[in-house]
Amino acid sequence: MKALSLIVFFSGLCASAYAQLSIGAVQDAHNASNAARHLPTFLGDGFDRFQVNAANAYFSLGSNFATMGDARAFLRSDTYSDELIGRNLRNMHSQDNFIAGSLDVSLINVAMHLGDPEAPVSFSLGLGANERIELSAIFNEDAFRFAYNGNKQFAGSFVELAPRFDGLAFTEYYASAACNIVSPGGWSMKPAIRISYLSGQASVDMQDKNSIAVYTDPGGRYLNFSLDYNINTSLGGDSVKLEGSSFNLDGESLQSGAGSGFGMDLGLRISPHPGLSFDIGVMDIGSIRFTKSATNMYNHSTYRYEGVDINFAENQSLNLDSLASFARPSYSHGGYSVRLPAKLILSGSIGLGKIESGRRTFYRHQISCLYVQGFANYLSATKKPYIGAGYTYSFGGVVNVGVNAGLGGITGGQMGLLASLKAGPFLLGVMSNNMLPLLAPQAGRGTDAGLLLGLAF
Repeated sequence: MKALSLIVFFSGLCASAYAQLSIGAVQDAHNASNAARHLPTFLGDGFDRFQVNAANAYFSLGSNFATMGDARAFLRSDTYSDELIGRNLRNMHSQDNFIAGSLDVSLINVAMHLGDPEAPVSFSLGLGANERIELSAIFNEDAFRFAYNGNKQFAGSFVELAPRFDGLAFTEYYASAACNIVSPGGWSMKPAIRISYLSGQASVDMQDKNSIAVYTDPGGRYLNFSLDYNINTSLGGDSVKLEGSSFNLDGESLQSGAGSGFGMDLGLRISPHPGLSFDIGVMDIGSIRFTKSATNMYNHSTYRYEGVDINFAENQSLNLDSLASFARPSYSHGGYSVRLPAKLILSGSIGLGKIESGRRTFYRHQISCLYVQGFANYLSATKKPYIGAGYTYSFGGVVNVGVNAGLGGITGGQMGLLASLKAGPFLLGVMSNNMLPLLAPQAGRGTDAGLLLGLAF
């Protein structure tokens, strides 16, 4: 039973994340191109005429209950002590223990200004392709306790065991546009939109209302099982079978082009005067429909298990065929749709110490804030809001360094650093929104890192 509990634990710690749009992206003027990939009001910022980025990646690890110190202890231990397991149980929530995962890679990202960017009305266009992989799992505390300590502790009550696992891998090919309108009084407004064609590569989708419940008779005479679940997958070649506690995949899995769909990001920026701006947007509106190699696994049944008769004859073996057949799912192969992890975005920024150098304008001090809230606990979105704030100092508009901090979201408290360089047309930068695990492993529940590579003219 302990092995089952570890599967739940490691399924999140090996690949989990929070939203791709982070405070580190919006607070660094050199990194506006990466922020624009998810909030299009940043399109057109940070360059004169033309900008191109390639192979810019962002990833993160975390959970809302396990620290990185405990994760390291699990990885280094040959045996898992009751103290270590107990510490994680004490940190769990009764419901919605959330672990999520994403890797976001900009394959190519091109942006340009049309006409004079200093004109009262100016336009910016963007084109690009992103590769995204997202994973999430949600489970309750009782499921972990049941797996680790057995069912006796739940005698006389139902225990909900079903975790929810979701996974999505896709490529988005997008076009974006922004229109900056400057009034004679100096305030400006900038509506922006990004539209994406989505090529789905792989999906595991579990419905919100999935249920696997077990009732233990107080006298121990029987167990009542109630199954009510639907699991949709598209992993290539009709290759998915649910056997025991694992998905069995053949060599044809993870083929590309299993699904297609459309996505959209919307944003609006208001700037009361130069250097002060407020942005609002909605990210990841849309869905992907998977029709190629779709496998639907489902079971809607109940069963009372009263054990088996044993007479201790020679070569006696236990026959659990009835229990196994009850738990085995049925299969169909219909297409299905999965939604994107939609989020509400609010951000603000104020620049102090304005410096003009030729056609370039930058601020020596930049203070930024970010609010992100998902519409559901799903993939990289969480209904618990994330609030971040950051400060960036610019050395002559060439070198930017910054610090940031955040609360909420999946991982709770966060602290991070960033640094970027603009040498002629070349852009180079690194950032992390959460370096707590390096400073205090028992305090940090996640970490992340991002890379900036580009050319700006």
